[in-house]
Formats: sequence, C-alpha cells, structure tokens
Amino acid sequence: MVDRIRGALSGLVSDGSITEEQADEVAGTLSEAGIGGHGGHGGGRLDLSAAAATLRMTEDELRAALAADGATLATVAEDQGVDLVTALTDAAEQRIADAVTDGRLTQEQADERLAGLAERISERVDSTDLGHRGGGPRPEGGSAD
Repeated sequence: MVDRIRGALSGLVSDGSITEEQADEVAGTLSEAGIGGHGGHGGGRLDLSAAAATLRMTEDELRAALAADGATLATVAEDQGVDLVTALTDAAEQRIADAVTDGRLTQEQADERLAGLAERISERVDSTDLGHRGGGPRPEGGSAD
C-alpha cells in the first residue's frame, strides 16, 4: 500500500511540489490510516484485507458476511470468536511503532495517532456502513467510493 501511495506522489516529487521525505511521510500516514488499500479512498476506512486475515476469512467471505442485514465487523468477529478491535488495535500500534523506529514518524506524531486509536477502531468495527470499512462494492451493488 505504501509503495502505491508513493508511486501516486512521484509526480509531485518530480516537479518539486513536495520532497521525497514529505512523500514518504504522507504515504506512511495514509497507510497507517488504512487509506489507499485496494483502491480505497476517503477517511478512516479499515482495510478489509487486514480484518479478513484476522478473522481467518477471505475478503470475499467477509464481504458476503457483511452483506447480511445489520451485520458489522463486530458481529462477524463475534461469530468467529475473535476480538477484532484488540487485534486491529495491536496491529496498528505495531505499525506506528515500526514507523517511529524507521524514522517515518516522530514520537510526537506517533502519540497523536495512538491517542484514541482503540476507540476509533471500535467505532469502525461496530459500523454497519460498509463504505467506512474498506473498498469494494456495497451490498446493493454501488461503489464504496
């Protein structure tokens, strides 16, 4: 995902609009937020591939489970016996820690991202709006973007 975002920003680096460091920071930030995976756009979406892997399902199986009336990632996770919020929070915390170690984030930036992380993830996991959980078609066949 980060490489795709960096690729999308390469034109701005080439024309001098932003530096390579700024492109790396933007790519890391968008990746940490789950934006840019599988063609997704928009703020605050969870990457369905990460959720599906945590639930030991394929993305297609997860989308099918989410198509059920009133289904949320939380209800699917409960059916699978998985604490999805904890798993996704732990994974996000690790990515943020790795970004600090790699120098892509300062500790201050990491602390900002970590503040309220579990609550934000919990809200998304409990959401019935598939458009806020990742790319892919909505149950009624519309676009998630």
